This record gives sequence, C-alpha cells and structure tokens, in this order.
Amino acid sequence: MKKDSSRSKTKQSLPTNKSPKFSWEKFKKAVGNHVKENLVSYIAIAIAALTAFYTYGQVSIAEKSMKISNRPYVIATKPKINQLYFSDDNTDLAFTQSFSNLGQTPAYETVIYSKVVLADKNFNPGDHSLQNVVRVIDHDSTQIVLGNNQNTSILHEYEGEIFTFEEMKKTEERAELFIYIYGTITYTDIFEDSHKTEFCYKLNFKKRTFETHNNFNKAI
Repeated sequence: MKKDSSRSKTKQSLPTNKSPKFSWEKFKKAVGNHVKENLVSYIAIAIAALTAFYTYGQVSIAEKSMKISNRPYVIATKPKINQLYFSDDNTDLAFTQSFSNLGQTPAYETVIYSKVVLADKNFNPGDHSLQNVVRVIDHDSTQIVLGNNQNTSILHEYEGEIFTFEEMKKTEERAELFIYIYGTITYTDIFEDSHKTEFCYKLNFKKRTFETHNNFNKAI
C-alpha cells in the first residue's frame, strides 16, 4: 500500500506558533543606543541654540553701543539775559535761549516747544493744571534740523506791563514769584529712534541770571 505523499507535504508546510526568544540584554542595548543618539542630537541642538543666543546678544550689545556712540544729543543751555529792567509801569525783558546738538549725527524733525510763565517757587512744569502759575506770558514752537555740533538760539523779548506792580514787588523784592522758561525738545536720530529733552530755568532777579529749577532738566 502506497503512502499519501501529498499529506506528508501539507503537514510539513504548516506554520509554527513558536515566538522568538526575548532577550532583555538586546532590548536594553537597542534602547540605550536610541537614547544615546537622541541625547547627542539634543545636546547638539542646545549648543547651537546657545551659540545663536550669545551671538545675537553680542550683536545686540554692539548695535546698542553703536547707536549710543552715533546718536544726536540735543540740550537746552542756560538762557542769557540781554536786557532786564522793571519799573512801576514798564517792563523791559529780553533773553536768549540756546540749544545745542552735542552728538555725532544730525537731529532730524527737531521740535522745540517752550513756554514762559510767572509762577511761585513751587512751580512744577509737569503739573498741567498750572495751579502754581499766575500768568502765561508766552509760548513758542520751532521745528528745525539741528546738525551735529550745531547750535540754534531763540530770542525772547517782552516790553510793557507783563505783570502788575504788586506782582513785580513779589518778584523782585520778596522773591515769591519768578519767571520760568520751560519746555521740551523732541527729535529723531539717523536710526529713526525718537528722543526727548526736558528743560526748565528760573530767572533769579536778585542775581540777574537764570538758574536751573530743581531737577527738571533731563534727556531721554
């Protein structure tokens, strides 16, 4: 009796259900290599980021230094009295206010705004209520381009009765009232950054000179 060879072949081709043997050592080695490769990548990225950060920081510092060294600096100098005379019925006051650009580059779109007031000793130019102001004598606005190491001047002249006899006594004799000139200078530099200077000077009648009033002179 012959054997059925096809059946034997079918039996040999049946799939096996055996799983490959798990190796914990191989698994740790594979995972370890993967983590190591990722750590190397992360470190490389971190180094690149830090390098970029410090490079940017150095560039930023250099840029700021360059701007500071090459920007304009516009200031208001102490006014110079040209004429100062008071009587019971007449006033003759003239003084020149000068402005200078001490920087290395021009100051563009320079706007000089100034105001002359009669006020008491507690006058604060930042107080827009003007509660310490007796009278606004004058105000002026000028727009120019001020080149580096250049100056400009504004002449203020007043004739007639700018204050009453009693106010004049408070001003000249009792030093209760003063004439102030104050204002702002706004301008733009070559980098298109905006700047502002504030100034305030008080006329000392006894000394016949202008002097700075508190700490209201500052540049931004």
